[in-house]
Amino acid sequence: SAGIEEIFHNFNRFKGRISIFHYAGHADGKHLHLDDDTFANSDGLADLFGSESAMKLVFLNGCSTQGQVDKLMEIGIPAVIATSVAINDTKATEFAEHFYRALSNKNTIGSAFKFASTFLKTKYKNFNEPVIESHRGLKLRREKTGEDMPWGLFFKEGAEDVLDWTLPTSF
Repeated sequence: SAGIEEIFHNFNRFKGRISIFHYAGHADGKHLHLDDDTFANSDGLADLFGSESAMKLVFLNGCSTQGQVDKLMEIGIPAVIATSVAINDTKATEFAEHFYRALSNKNTIGSAFKFASTFLKTKYKNFNEPVIESHRGLKLRREKTGEDMPWGLFFKEGAEDVLDWTLPTSF
C-alpha cells in the first residue's frame, strides 16, 4: 500500500538493499494505479527501479502489465514478472502467495515461478505452460495459442543467471 511519495522515500531510504519490487493492483501497459489515487507512469518508475543496484526482479501483478517489460529490460532490470491480459484478483493473489512461499523456502526465481504456475494449472482449467523467455530486442516474440498462463517471466538475454537467484539468508 503506497503512493509515489512512499515509493520514492523507500527507494532513497533503502538504497542498495532493494532486490524485489512487487506491485499488486490495477494497471495497464503504461501505468500502475497507486493507493494515493495517482496513475504512476511506468517509464518514470522504470528509471527509479534501474537506479537500484541490488534490483533483481520487478513483479507487476496487475492487469496487462507486459507492455512495461520493454522499458524495464532497456534500463537493466534483470527479471520481470508481468501479465499479458487482465487477471482475476483471486488467481493473482494465489500466484503471488505461492511464488513468495517458494522463494522464501530457498527456491530460485525460476523455480518459484514454475511452482506458482504449476499450482494455478493444477487448481484451474485452461492454463497452458508458464511462459519463461529471454527478452530479445525491443519486441516480445510469443505466439498465443489457446489461453496462455497470463504471467510471464522475462529476463534479459545473456542474464539467465538471474533465474538462479535466491533470497539472501543474511544481510
